[in-house]
Order: sequence, then C-alpha cells, then structure tokens
Amino acid sequence: MIIYLAMRSFRYLLLGLILLFSSSVSAQNYHIKGTIIDKVQRETLPFCNIFIPQLKEGFVANEDGEFSITLTKKVDSITFSYLGYQPYILRFPVPQNEDLVIEMEEISNELEQVVIVAPRRRQRDSTAWRIYRNVVDNKPLNKPTAHNFFEYEEYDKMVGSFYNFSPKLLNRKLIRPFRFVLENYDTTSDGRLFIPLILKEEITHHYYQKKPEKTKKITVSQKISGVEQAQISNLMNIALDNMDAYSNELLISGKSFMLPFADGAWFKYRFYVIDSTENDDCEWVYHIGFSPAIKGELAFLGEAWIHEPTYAIQKIQLKLDKDVNFNWVNDFSAEQEFTYIDKKHWVITKDRRTSGISMTQRKKSKMVHLEQVKLYSKFRIDEEIADSIFSSKRLYAENYRKMPDDYWEENRHEPLTRSQSNVYFLIDSLKTTKAYKRYMNFGRTLITGFYKAGPVDIGSLYSIFSFNPIEGIRPKLTIRSNRDMSEKFWYMFYGAYGTKDKRFKYGGELRYRIPNENLLFNEVGLSYKDDYQRFTLANAGSNDHDYILNALLRKNGFDDLVYVKDFRIYNNKEWNSTFTTTINAHYKQYQTIPGVMEFTSTKPDGTKEIVSKFKMFNPEFILEITPGANFIRTESKRILLKSKMPRITLNYNFSKKGILGSDFNFQSLGLRIQQRLPSPIGKTRYVLTANKLFGEIPYPLLYIHQGNENFLFDYKRFSNMREGEFAADQEISLLLEHNFEGFFFNKIPLVKKLKLREVFLFKMAYSSLDKTKTAYLDLPPTLKGLNGFYSEIGFGVDNILKMLQVQCSWRLTQKDHPDANNFVIKFWVSPNF
Repeated sequence: MIIYLAMRSFRYLLLGLILLFSSSVSAQNYHIKGTIIDKVQRETLPFCNIFIPQLKEGFVANEDGEFSITLTKKVDSITFSYLGYQPYILRFPVPQNEDLVIEMEEISNELEQVVIVAPRRRQRDSTAWRIYRNVVDNKPLNKPTAHNFFEYEEYDKMVGSFYNFSPKLLNRKLIRPFRFVLENYDTTSDGRLFIPLILKEEITHHYYQKKPEKTKKITVSQKISGVEQAQISNLMNIALDNMDAYSNELLISGKSFMLPFADGAWFKYRFYVIDSTENDDCEWVYHIGFSPAIKGELAFLGEAWIHEPTYAIQKIQLKLDKDVNFNWVNDFSAEQEFTYIDKKHWVITKDRRTSGISMTQRKKSKMVHLEQVKLYSKFRIDEEIADSIFSSKRLYAENYRKMPDDYWEENRHEPLTRSQSNVYFLIDSLKTTKAYKRYMNFGRTLITGFYKAGPVDIGSLYSIFSFNPIEGIRPKLTIRSNRDMSEKFWYMFYGAYGTKDKRFKYGGELRYRIPNENLLFNEVGLSYKDDYQRFTLANAGSNDHDYILNALLRKNGFDDLVYVKDFRIYNNKEWNSTFTTTINAHYKQYQTIPGVMEFTSTKPDGTKEIVSKFKMFNPEFILEITPGANFIRTESKRILLKSKMPRITLNYNFSKKGILGSDFNFQSLGLRIQQRLPSPIGKTRYVLTANKLFGEIPYPLLYIHQGNENFLFDYKRFSNMREGEFAADQEISLLLEHNFEGFFFNKIPLVKKLKLREVFLFKMAYSSLDKTKTAYLDLPPTLKGLNGFYSEIGFGVDNILKMLQVQCSWRLTQKDHPDANNFVIKFWVSPNF
C-alpha cells in the first residue's frame, strides 16, 4: 500500500525513477575514506576520534569504524585517537577515493587496566547508565509539555531528491527533454550527486495549554513545487514521522523503533561515555553513545549530549543499524537540538530527519531521498493564551498558498540552497513539456487503470474484461472526470454487457465537493446502478465482481450474485481531523432474472413461488471517529494513512414498510473497531465487529461472514471459510494478526540474513440466525446460520524476497461442515518496509 501511495503522489518523480543508471562523481574536492581497525584482532573500532590539526576540525567515525572526509583545503596529516590505543597519524599524500585501512595498536599498560570481567548488571551502575537513568527521571521537567502555556513558530521544509545521479545521463536521448531540470544537480559533502525534485515549505503557529489540555495549529503560509494537491506533505510525513526525543518510540513507515531514552530502554541498548566537557557556564555536558544490545533489533545507533545540571537532552543524533530487518529504507537519520532559555525552559530549536528509499542498502545505490528540516523560534512560555485562539475554527490563514516570493525571502528561517531555489521554477516548467505529460500518463494508466484523455479518464484497464458463470464474458467501459475538468465536480458512468445473459448493465455517479476555509472533506452526491452485485461481500464494502483478478484467482465461479437497481443520495462530511459522518439514502429494487437467478418463497402449505422483485427505501447513518488520524485525498476518495488510536465506525440503517414502496420493516446496528498497534516485538492489527438486525428481512440483507475463496490472502476475511457459507442476524467477530518483524528469525544464524518475518493469525466469530426473520425468501442451499462459534488459526512467513507472504491457516471449529476448508495456503504479494 505504501509503495502504491508513493507512486501515486510522487508522479512527477517518475522521471527520476527512470534514471536508475550508474552514477559518477564529479567534484574538485579531495575525498578520502576508510575503516579503522585493531591491528591485532582485526576488529573495527567504533566512534574513533579523527582530528585535522591544520584545519582545527574534528570528526567521529561511525559505529562500524568507517569514515568519509571531503577536504576543501590541502592538509599535511590527520590524527586518529582511541581510548587505550596509540594515536595514529595519517600523512599525506594518500590515495583519493580508495578504501584505506587504519590499523591502530593497543597500549599494553592501559590494556591491563581497562579489561574487566564483570556481570552485565554492573554496567548499569556505570557513568553512562547513571546518565540514562537521570535523563529518564527528569523527562517530566524537560519536555515542552511541562509548561502551562507554550507558543512558538515553526518553519518546516521538506525536500525530495534523486540521489547518486550521474551527469552522463544528460546526453542520453531518452532524457534530453528533461535536461534543463537535471542540470540543477548539487553535491553532498561526501561527493554524492543529487537533484532536488520536490520542495515544500510551510510556516505554522503552534499553541499549547496544559490545563485543560488544548492544542492549536494554524498554517500561516505554504508553498509546494509542482504539486496540484497538498497530499504530498502527508505522504512525506509517513516516511518522516514526527519525533519526540523523550518519547518511548519512533514510527518509521509503520515500524516501532524504541528510542534510547525510553522507559525500559536499558534492555534494548548499550550506553557508553564518549567525552565530557564544560560549557561557558562551567556546567558539565556529557557526550554519550548508544547502540542496539542485539544486532538487528528495532533500535538505533547514535549519540547524545546531556546537560548535567538538568539532565536534559541538548542534542541527539540517530541512525539505523545496517543489520535491522528493514526494506527499501536507506540512509535514515534523525537529529534534534534543544536550547535552554533563560536558564528555566528547554525548547526544541531544530529537528532534522532524512530517509532514502532504494532497492539496496548500499550507500551508492540510487534512491529517492527525503529530507525534512524544522526550525523553531518566537517562543512564548508560560504566557497565557487567549481562549479565542483555541475556540476559533480557522486552521489556515487567508491566502496561505499565495504568499509572494519576497514574503518567503523575509520569513523563511534558513535560506534555500542554489539547487533548492530553482526547484519551484524548474518543476513547474517541466510539467508543461510534452515528454513529461506522455510519461506521466503512461505511469498513471498502469497505477490507476485509467487513461487520461484531457479532462476525462477512460478505463478501467483492470475491469474492461471479466467473466463469471451468470454473465459469461463481460466487457465494460468506464468514463470519469478528473481535476482538469473541475476540482469541485466529479462524475463517472459505465456500461457493461454479458454475452451469456444478453443483458446491458450501466451505472453512474455525480459528486460535488463543497469548499470550506479549513480544507475539510465535505461532499454531496447521487448515484445509480442497474447491475449485479455480490451480496456476500456487501458488508465488507468490496462487492465488485468484475475485476479480472477476482475471476482469475479463484477456485470456483461466483454463485452469490443478485440483480439490483440502486439509487442513492449521500453526504460525506469531515467535521475535523477526528470526526466524519456519512448519510446515505438508498432506494433499491432487487429482481429475479428468469433462468439465471431467481428468488423463491415457500408457503405454509409447502408450495414454492417465484418472487419477481422486492423494494426497499433504506436511510443509513455512519459515524467514524479516528483520533490523531492522517489521511491522503485522491480525486475520488479519502485514504487513511496512519493513526495511533483505534478507528471506530458506528452504523445505523433502517427501512419502514410502505415508505416509497418499501416491502420491509427492519433496523440494523453495527460497530467496527480497528487499529494497528506497533510494539518493540513487531506490530499487531485487529478488527473487532458487532452487528444486530431487528425485524424481517430477505437473505441478501443479512450479515454474511466474510469468507475467502481467492488464492490471495485477505486479512479482513476468514481464510478457511467459503464465501456465503454462514449468515447471521446478530454476530460478533475478531480478526487478529501479529507480525513479529523477524523477532525470532533474526536470532537464528544464517536464517537472519534472509530477513524473513514471522506472522501469527487468529480469527473467530460467534453468531446466530433466527430463521423466522428470513421467512420472506428461502435461503440458498449453500447459506446457513453459524449458530455457534467459529475460529481459525494461522502462521505465515513474510518478506520472502522482500515482496511475498505465504500464509498457512487451519480451521479449528465447524470442521464437519460440508465442503469445509480445514487447511489452506494463501499468498500475498506486497512490497513492504
């Protein structure tokens, strides 16, 4: 899903993804690199100190003893020093861009003093562990939320770049139309070339009140390069999630990494003191390092500077361990800096995160590189904030997307680089080229299935041809509008024909998006459908039967189709980021197709008659609550990206006999709770549902437990249950999946190199069916009430070749049911992080 969203929102990055060729470095600087090792043991020396006397500059090697330095001036020597080792002086000249090996010798008399054999628990009494404990103990005093009132301005800059770019590509025929963009490349300090392709700047004002707790964020100004929608910022926030150095975890692409100063981090990290110095106020500042206690754990490598009098974090730097079980992400780093204001308050002043998405974890691999820099200023602490600020509904300043260039020159907190300052003009110019439009349309067609023909889309590629037992071969054509026609209005209509039932089907939808000052989702619309639908999957919202993959990846054909004429009027409204409502008014007519599919009813005397059709007017109210949610909006729908709290959906619908010709009296209540729970040992997701029907209803309106006869795994459906096997008028079900993210596999020699991940599944349902409520129509012979308990358990192996998941599932109950699937194997293809 993440890859799909990335491709959709980074459409203008397709040019960069075409350029995955060999890179070359073109710079005049002198670049040296290498590894520092113990001369005898041949083991690397982490965090070795490196000093250039002539420049009076110092560096620190990484946790693997590796270093990379770009010199802009001539020097005579570089000194390497490490506790317990003889200093090593590297004298020039030395080979450029070759891997040097710096062999350092131990000092024998110091070696006898520092080698100590002791139980691991004593390490917690060392200076490093004492510092860790004091930082954790003083969290409540040093976090910004310790203040009664807190106000500040935030400058947020996001940059999306294509890294390790080769200038040789400028002369290739395929990319000559884009040469003017590619010439805007820049060079990193270690000699790597990159091209900024996305730039987003935003200035916001933040307000916080402790008691009662209130927060408010007002976007003052925003500027995005070459992007029609602000969805790009939501997508980049997925890869660069907000970080709090004092919190217990940091989510990176859905994975939970324990932070070094989390409560209980002592079992995940090793701490050690690198240095200690006095600041200008004669206060001690400790420089400490940390690394995962076990290789491959979801923890960080890094360093922190701790202010001793307050035990506050003054600066912290994080990066990923190369052995962590993580796909596609390369060069991730995070850094935060804090300032002590008036010797009273610690505030964050800088927050920087980077993440590279690439096929491999090699430093020279081609990657889409994301960088976010947040700078904070204009602090007001413990000064009362007016209630009118929190009560105001406005979230965006007027004309916040239309600020002139001189405004940005004056108000951005740091100047743009040369290459960044060109992005706005170059990307907007790129979008006008014929080559860009041609490539983007091709990529868009593959992703969405629709071909863009000016203001309309034609498709869908994935449903233009399908087949099923009732219709035979089903060709279908869909036409819909896009944003080139209107950002407020959207329409769609389709037509389909069955070669077996000789029947023409059609449908359409018209939608109007109501504009508002806070960009909240609010739309009204109407739709009509004269077509078949699958009644067994209607509750799951996935009743489409004409996707070609649904026909190809099944053991059996569809036997759950009913014919429906459905007219609907609706309103979807987002009241705030947490609370949304949907109001639907359906007028439906279910009808029999003689000789194809028929409704029958058994009379008290045992005779059967055909029910040609029945009608229903069915208002529906849906309430959805998703605290702390982050969504991305496409042209036709809103997709949930992440939420740390449960997503709760309440549903109520009813029908009153006689109103608009309705044939039934019934009411229906539904509850769904779903959530993803990250943890240090993987991630859990669950779906809990409960439904209750009142009154008499025909069987297509029952709650049908969601089975799966597809070869592909579907988390929200029962793997060992047939589609349309069990029905209910009241039910409760739980679907639970836990992915251990390789917690066990990572500890098995050799196996850990495969970076496999173990998955546990448990699914259960408890329901009943009162047949007196379904007397209007006879149940199909394959559809029965569960009237009891159903469960299944499964185990899977994920991340096979970084793309494939294999699931084995066993049915635990109802095993003697006809045609029961007591054991199944299903697959799922999904590139994930």
